[in-house]
Amino acid sequence: MLSIFTQMDVFSQSPPALNPPNLNPPLISQDSTSVETDSISLPYNFNNSQSGNLILNNPSEIEVTYDADIDMYIVREKVGGYFVSEPVYMTPSEYQEYSLKKDIQAHYKEKLKAVAGNTAGSADAQKNLLPTYYIKSGLFESIFGGNTIEVNPQGNVQVQLGVLSQTIENPQISERNRKSFTFDFDQQISASINAKVGTRLKVTAAYDTQSTFDFQNLVKLEFNPDTAFSEDDILQKIEVGNVSMPIKNSLVTGAQSLFGLKTKLQFGKTTVTSVFAEQKSQTRTVAAQGGSTINEFEMRATDYDADRHFFLAQAFRDNYDTALENFPLINSQINITKVEVWITNRQASTEDFRNIVGIADLGERLPGNINGTGVTPSAGVQQDPINGANNLGDPFNPNLTAIPNGVREIATVSASLSTFGFSQGTDYSVLENARRLQPSEYTIHPLLGFISLNRRLGESDVLAVAYEYTVTGNSGVFKVGELTSDGIVAPENLVVKLLRSEIINTSVPLWDLMMKNIYSLGAFQMSSEGFRFELLYRDDATGVPTNIFQNSQTAGIPDKTLLNIFSLDNLDQNQFSLPEGDGYFDYVEGITIDSQKGLVIFPTVQPFGESLQPILTAPADAVYIFDELYSNTQSQARNNFQNKDKYFLKGYYKSESANGIPLGAFNVPQGSVTVTSGGRVLLEGVDYVVDYQIGRVQIINPALEASNAPIEVSVENNSVFNLQAKRFIGIDVEHKFSDKLYAGFTFLNLRERPLTQKTLFNAEPINNTIFGLNADYATKVPKFTKWVNYLPNIDTDVESNFSVRGDFAYLIPGSPKQVELEGEATTYLDDFEGAQIPLELK
Repeated sequence: MLSIFTQMDVFSQSPPALNPPNLNPPLISQDSTSVETDSISLPYNFNNSQSGNLILNNPSEIEVTYDADIDMYIVREKVGGYFVSEPVYMTPSEYQEYSLKKDIQAHYKEKLKAVAGNTAGSADAQKNLLPTYYIKSGLFESIFGGNTIEVNPQGNVQVQLGVLSQTIENPQISERNRKSFTFDFDQQISASINAKVGTRLKVTAAYDTQSTFDFQNLVKLEFNPDTAFSEDDILQKIEVGNVSMPIKNSLVTGAQSLFGLKTKLQFGKTTVTSVFAEQKSQTRTVAAQGGSTINEFEMRATDYDADRHFFLAQAFRDNYDTALENFPLINSQINITKVEVWITNRQASTEDFRNIVGIADLGERLPGNINGTGVTPSAGVQQDPINGANNLGDPFNPNLTAIPNGVREIATVSASLSTFGFSQGTDYSVLENARRLQPSEYTIHPLLGFISLNRRLGESDVLAVAYEYTVTGNSGVFKVGELTSDGIVAPENLVVKLLRSEIINTSVPLWDLMMKNIYSLGAFQMSSEGFRFELLYRDDATGVPTNIFQNSQTAGIPDKTLLNIFSLDNLDQNQFSLPEGDGYFDYVEGITIDSQKGLVIFPTVQPFGESLQPILTAPADAVYIFDELYSNTQSQARNNFQNKDKYFLKGYYKSESANGIPLGAFNVPQGSVTVTSGGRVLLEGVDYVVDYQIGRVQIINPALEASNAPIEVSVENNSVFNLQAKRFIGIDVEHKFSDKLYAGFTFLNLRERPLTQKTLFNAEPINNTIFGLNADYATKVPKFTKWVNYLPNIDTDVESNFSVRGDFAYLIPGSPKQVELEGEATTYLDDFEGAQIPLELK
């Protein structure tokens, strides 16, 4: 039942002091009257707990007065302006004890209601189930600005405790070890604490045992002086734990993900911010233009896209250079109309599978392109690939020797092909349950006769094809291999053309069917706009990659660019022939570029090998020819011929992205993304928005998208897997000369602690220092508005402003002393510690 607690003073004397705080009886003065609402009933005859639908709530209120003459508290029940009960007298000690019990009882009732959650206002009460703690100390209050401690914990703790008992009836195990009894203990904690000490110290902590990364558990202590005196205090702020260091200098990048100590001091008009911490992140920059990402690439000649692109026959490889000699026109009379592609069934697919026999020499006529020693070309057969081009025959042409019938059975394939001197893995391959690829899994070039797979083949995967084609001026349809529509009924084997066997052998002609003139940029949906490709060669004389053969002895070659020499720059921007080139890569879709898959294609089979021989005729220019790239496997050419692997493919491309600019990072720290355009820092929420969870920037300013201006996005990514400790020291000084002029000085140092004294190549620790200066001046210039109004058809009263900003930065690179040898930073290419393997005589 609701009871009204009214306290009224009728005397001027002060009552005796009562403790503790908030549990004291009301202090009563003669000139003030206060009313307090309380649901706790008074002792004696003040019992107001009745409630119900048929019983009205008690309308009475309790009035407490203090009589200084008799040193007693007088408690009376009152309805309206009339007293309705006899007064109750209490001594100060009795009233103090009564008030304490009343407050304790009210506190527990409030918490019980919060836990139950079935009353009005319980949601607010649930936010703080812990009481406020009080510290009675003047020193404590002077430091923290108050004498209270508030702790608000949230979260849950789950503890699982069990036992694991196991009995093994194994006679080979001893009797003692057949039974085992262990405890199974597991705990999961997801908790956060927000604490406040006085008015100046705040403590924030979050911890979750299920966190994927350690940086998701945050701890921070923040000390702020009182707001009323903060403008005059030297100490403005102290932060300990997860802190950040933003910098106003646009040339100096601060840090957001730091763990350490941060202080902010003020000396008059000068503010000094300093940080001493450990950096938990690294900064990277993403370039974009028109809403698309600009990505740089750099590759070597040995980085061709292996095991994905194959010629369908040796004849297509032999005619490739001639067919593209005058591109974009393709000099080819062949048009492939139907193709079936078979590979090793790694997916255990139960659809579109057959037993196949892939023969490398099927359809080959030229002796130099034939693998088997027992295969001879047939007379009077066209040069193009066709069944019956050699003595393997054509099972569908009775005029030619048929393939032995034994190839139809898996068990007799080897014996049937032994008459030709074939060996499995080199001359032929047998696949049981080979999978036929869907048309969406590959791309065929019908005029040039090569196939591009969407997925790279595995180490021992087999690739075979069967196809039909037509020839210009001939009404016939020519075939290589057997198609599933040819009437060969399962489980009989299909005979098809082998493009790659399970054994890699670079000494047989089958090796030449894999194309080594296509390079993958890792891009998707490229466009000619925003694409740049450069071909460079690093000469030993200078050690610097250049786009010419500057030391070539062949006449006229030093005056040409490598793009022009390698037939990648023979057209102008309108794709008209220009033999000397225009200095730019010829972006011809399907011939030199594949925009959808991000491929760069050279118009010659061996661009760094035999294609250079008729161009570089001087004997001294043989150093530029890299024939070993095509006669060895990719790893062999990369590791064994580094003295010739000096060609670089560099550039950048613009990749379309409808969902914004990807940052290449996840769980990006809040406030760590900086977006600039033309040197101007853009505003978050006005020009762009950031999805920090998935790491993506979306430009929302339509003027920026329409201008097609280049955009740079700088993001700080949490270095999750970096084991090196990074010490970060930063000092930022800002002086306010006036409301119009600001100047600042910045000092940053980032030092990585090496994991070992023997630093590996490309993993060298740093000890870099940056100095920066910045100044900013802004003022109102009303005259600008007047001058503008002098222009015809212009009348404005908008206020004009003038601002100027200047930034300066200087970087001093360095290295930790632990990796220095005789005062110089040292990198170890290989210490050969594992070069010797000792073997004992015994």
